[in-house]
Amino acid sequence: MAFDAAGLLWASTGGGPLVLIDPATGAIVERYGDGVNLGLAVDPESADLYVSTRQGVEIFDTLTRRFRPFATTRVDALAFAPGDGTLWGTTWPDGGQIVRFNRIGDAEVMLDLDHEAFCKPI
Repeated sequence: MAFDAAGLLWASTGGGPLVLIDPATGAIVERYGDGVNLGLAVDPESADLYVSTRQGVEIFDTLTRRFRPFATTRVDALAFAPGDGTLWGTTWPDGGQIVRFNRIGDAEVMLDLDHEAFCKPI
């Protein structure tokens, strides 16, 4: 969930639509698209939301209420870096990689995690 620059509350649904929520009541006000996974990040420089979908990462324009493709890399989390505004994500369904996106949607692997390290007892 995230508030956009206009103060609207948006939420991803883990496979359903992107939803606009009334923060006073918790009610869903509007639904957009389908196949929206969990990743959701508000672009600090525009009215856009970056959302993870089954196709990759899409940009949702909160003014026109339309999606457009951004990247084919599938992720389950998204965040913009403070300062330089770089978009970061964690890959899914394979997992184990932290990627950084350039302005045209190309993902660069910045960290490749060892899955087994998370499964070993401490």
